[in-house]
Amino acid sequence: MLPEFDEEFASTADYARLYRSIGLQVVPAMLESEKKQPTDTIKRPAINWRQFTQELISDEQFDEWYGRAGIYSQRGNLGILTGVCSGRVFVLDLDTHKNPVAQLWWDNICQTYGGAVSETPTQRTGGGGLQLLFRYPESWVPPTIRTQIGVDIRGVGGFAVIAPSKHESGKNYEWLEGLSPYEVEIALAPKEFLQELDDLAAQSGHIKPQEPIEVVNPKTGEITYTLKTPTPQYAETAWGEAADGREDKMTRMVWGRILDMYRDSPIPDGKERQEEIKRELFEVYVSKVVTRINDPGQPKHLLLEREGRGITLFNQKWTAAMRLWDTKVAEQAQIVREKQFENPQKNNFSFGTDPEAPIKVEPPPTPDNIFTLLRAGAIMAMPDPEYLVEDVIPAESFGFIVGVPGCLKTFIAMGLGLAAAAGLDEWLGYKVKKHGPVVYVTSEGFADIKNRLYAWKKMTGIDPNTIPFYAVPDSMNFMQKPDVYKIVKTIQHAQEMEGAPVVAVFVDTMSRVLPGADENLQKDMTQAVAACDYIKTSFKCAVIGVHHMSRNGNGTMRGSTVFDGAADFILWVQREPGQMFGSITAQKIKTAPDGWEIDFTVTQVSFVTGFGRERTSLYIERTVHTGNVINVDFGGKQETGSAVVSGVRLPNEVWNAFFEQMEEDERANRPWTDAANATARYAGNKMMQIVEDRFKNVKFSESDAKKLIKYFLVSYIWVETDYKDNKTTKKGLHVEIWPAYTKRGGWNPPTKAGIDASVENDAND
Repeated sequence: MLPEFDEEFASTADYARLYRSIGLQVVPAMLESEKKQPTDTIKRPAINWRQFTQELISDEQFDEWYGRAGIYSQRGNLGILTGVCSGRVFVLDLDTHKNPVAQLWWDNICQTYGGAVSETPTQRTGGGGLQLLFRYPESWVPPTIRTQIGVDIRGVGGFAVIAPSKHESGKNYEWLEGLSPYEVEIALAPKEFLQELDDLAAQSGHIKPQEPIEVVNPKTGEITYTLKTPTPQYAETAWGEAADGREDKMTRMVWGRILDMYRDSPIPDGKERQEEIKRELFEVYVSKVVTRINDPGQPKHLLLEREGRGITLFNQKWTAAMRLWDTKVAEQAQIVREKQFENPQKNNFSFGTDPEAPIKVEPPPTPDNIFTLLRAGAIMAMPDPEYLVEDVIPAESFGFIVGVPGCLKTFIAMGLGLAAAAGLDEWLGYKVKKHGPVVYVTSEGFADIKNRLYAWKKMTGIDPNTIPFYAVPDSMNFMQKPDVYKIVKTIQHAQEMEGAPVVAVFVDTMSRVLPGADENLQKDMTQAVAACDYIKTSFKCAVIGVHHMSRNGNGTMRGSTVFDGAADFILWVQREPGQMFGSITAQKIKTAPDGWEIDFTVTQVSFVTGFGRERTSLYIERTVHTGNVINVDFGGKQETGSAVVSGVRLPNEVWNAFFEQMEEDERANRPWTDAANATARYAGNKMMQIVEDRFKNVKFSESDAKKLIKYFLVSYIWVETDYKDNKTTKKGLHVEIWPAYTKRGGWNPPTKAGIDASVENDAND
């Protein structure tokens, strides 16, 4: 039974009694005034707490702390110890206020598990984050870890400051409305959710306990379970591989190699030579260390990466050291190498980024225990983003070309890949900024790729056999690390054959490289993103996934929102089934303006294969609108007697009928209106009626009508004017500009002043 409690008037002791009543191990916490150094934290107990981690303290001990005259009854800050002493409670700490990835992770967890995880005591910290209390089963032991995505776990041996304590910011910890421990019970974490936490811990380098160990209390006979985590017993294995101190070993290797480079020449090597040296050195490093993760069959370098001791940390250390080329490197290079390593504490080697690294006595150029600090001037001096396609696809990025089946997204993706490989200046009207080898993983639709290449050859006049475009038709699974490692080796081989860096890797489709994965499951899609990121960082290239859009029409990608959050760009392809036109919308571009839309036209191309067989395939190109004139001939490549306007393609006879009927109705004092509530004369209804009555074989929807009305009004082809009906002045539409292809011929310029080509862009883009 909970004690009487009034939040508005409760003292620290009242809160302590409340928490104890629900089985939490309450201990006093540090105060701001007790900090000895400015860098100290108050997020720790104010007492020697290790002896209190096994069971709830006695009533006598609690009264000594928080009784009427208790030692800590007037102390404002308190906290709880996590683990068995608090009835198997752990705390999930979310830095959602600082790290958008943490918010994305938590949103997906809530979407998957609902109230089973969201309806538990939740407090907002003084710093702005969230902390949630959960209970865990006896057979599972929660880790106490910090992760790189801003999701931390306070498990066995953990501590959490709790409301109403005051944060270092001066703000108090507060329970969210309706989610205080005196309003809702502490939720038992679902088994599947615990697996999510295990996976997150493994990704952060935590070694999962191997198997539960049964422990019998000799006094009570009560059976509990614990799990023992294996830790390395020696600094090195019998083969001389480092099991501990791996980051220090990496630091020394990087620093020593860069010093040797300086001694060879004070002028730094070019980027390509540096990459070669780094690759060789990293291979040596991998051969000299071991991983703590037990995952048989997985490459060691990938396991090291999961521990935070792999290529990412290696690259960070290399980059940080190279920044010191003209300062510390130049200074240290003058020291005789043999003496340099006699006392490493005298040398400022520490330029790493491991948050667990101890603070050095001598401050290094960049301390180990802080994140990167960039002054505004340094940010402004950074180079502009490089692009594969200018203002659309960054050179080193991960993104998607998406759409429903049949929208021609593969044709568009292949067109981009071929343009980059062939050295073309443009792709769908946008400048291609980087050219080089392209690898296209085509686990879907490989049988037709031959015909697509023939069509592309005929339309561009370029023989695909002369360009560095490679297709990979084999099945693979990005959920299996050996397959990821194999595709990386395959890309590397293509790069070596061409003697030039790969600029783009396409994955068509994402679902085909994720067999057995659940697209709606956050952890599966996070692993898929990790695989693509590994390819991207390995080759500094663009990785472009071809993925399916959901069929519900809401413009979202199929599956987990992990893909949306991880993407640097998303291009949405739309085409009605069977239509020879469509559009591409820039749903997301991180480094440039998005939201624009372009139209494309589909050409059916006939050709003869090398075996003398006649075949056809499709070719995609951008629809060009010139001024306010509706494009008719598509650059002379088609003679179809039709035109595309704002993504709607209709025969010329239909366009003529719209304009002629509208003018006839206006002369008869029955002008059309753009107001849908005026159903008798609503332009959309009139247009649909014309098509239904006169052109039985033409597809035309209400959505098409709305697009055209908007286009014609924005471009002043149609304008609103006044007319009288039974002595009442009303509004109606008038044909202001007749398109050049109608029977009237010619082109009449707009009569309204100040109209320019931007009107066309407003209507279409």
